Amino acid sequence: MKSMTSDNKITQHFRFHIVGSCGSGKSSLAEAIAKKLDIPHIQLDAFHHTDNWGVNSDEKFFELLLKNDLDGSWVADGNYSKSWDTLWKDREVTVIWIDFPFSTTFSQLLQRTFRRISNNEKLWGTSLTESISKTFCSKDSIILWLITTYHKNKKKFSDLINSSKYECVNFVHLRSRSEISHFLQNLGL
Repeated sequence: MKSMTSDNKITQHFRFHIVGSCGSGKSSLAEAIAKKLDIPHIQLDAFHHTDNWGVNSDEKFFELLLKNDLDGSWVADGNYSKSWDTLWKDREVTVIWIDFPFSTTFSQLLQRTFRRISNNEKLWGTSLTESISKTFCSKDSIILWLITTYHKNKKKFSDLINSSKYECVNFVHLRSRSEISHFLQNLGL
């Protein structure tokens, strides 16, 4: 398995997949990379969710994913492990795991959620929006999702980094905002 730190230069393939707990900053980092390198940003959440917070079938998810040029340059964000073989197998990809402490991730998630609610932001280029009732009074609460998945994600991504399943994948493990800033400054050099 290949590995790299935030100090290393990225090879010229420019394929990135950002993973991490909800609220960790996956989409923000993906947007920054896409802008800096002028490459497409693939938001996996847009392929997963349907109107009224429904869920696409796996068949539909992959149909939408495969409309992208996965052999070209891109940056994707999202934790959908079902997408890993499609995105990573037989491709040189840099997988970036954003791994902030729970308190940092929780704080960021609250700030993002309140901003989205107050601005009535449309999510992932869809008509979906967050609401107070969905956030605080629903079994599908994004806050509850973070609480129940945070430690599972840490184990899943830690195991993944130590696995030899994806030989073409370079893993970058970022644990702080300063590491993210340093990574972005060195990107594409």
